[in-house]
Amino acid sequence: MTGKDLLALCKSALAAAGEPEAELYARVAERGCARFAVGALGQHMQLSEPQAVARVAVGKRLAEVETTRLDRDALVRAVRDAARAARVVPEEPAFAGFAGDEPMPAEEPPRFVRATASATPEERVERLAPVLDAVRAAGFVAAGMLETTGVAHALATTHGCARSHDASIAAFRVWALETAGAGGAAGYGGHVHRDVRDLRIGDQTERAIRICARSRDPVSLDAGSYDVVLEPEAVVELMEWLARAPSRAAWDSASPAMRST
Repeated sequence: MTGKDLLALCKSALAAAGEPEAELYARVAERGCARFAVGALGQHMQLSEPQAVARVAVGKRLAEVETTRLDRDALVRAVRDAARAARVVPEEPAFAGFAGDEPMPAEEPPRFVRATASATPEERVERLAPVLDAVRAAGFVAAGMLETTGVAHALATTHGCARSHDASIAAFRVWALETAGAGGAAGYGGHVHRDVRDLRIGDQTERAIRICARSRDPVSLDAGSYDVVLEPEAVVELMEWLARAPSRAAWDSASPAMRST
């Protein structure tokens, strides 16, 4: 199903639902995945991931309903369920209304590559075989995955907004490990691109091997303060954890049971 197909479905469902203030977003992703661990390919998956979110406003009252069914009847039902909920929820003073038919950008950025969206399990294995060979030749154990996804998006509102696009994404992650179990040195590499053919698989595999080799035989340091330089991946993960941390006020108001989780 393409973005245009989804958009036509959303517009039809909104018209059938009959709500004057409504928005319908839909997406469907077709995702292929090959995982490898302990130096061998061990899992292949082909997943279809549909999703739709209906939002309805009654004055300043706003509610939404989510569904994984993308047929017209299910979308109409989601809109009507959201409308019933919107009549009993508190008002949202900041709600400014749903988007209208605003001008489209003069040029859309490239988002979709057919080679990524149509990649087969055999093609993913072919790209990963040199990774396993290189990590094994370095004396380490390989783990990681290669994902290829094609996704269609669509958004329609009762105020005339109608947008859709198709996109693709390929993601590669690899770990070179000193041991198959816990402990020992480890090195990481990864790359994301819309075109699976442009993934830097070889470069990132070499990076993981290099970091793992340099991380072996750690030495002890005397107690004290040291300057530490974090790589981009480490900074990203640190910021993710900080973003999830509750504020002091939220922590103080949490129940003892919540604090213990």
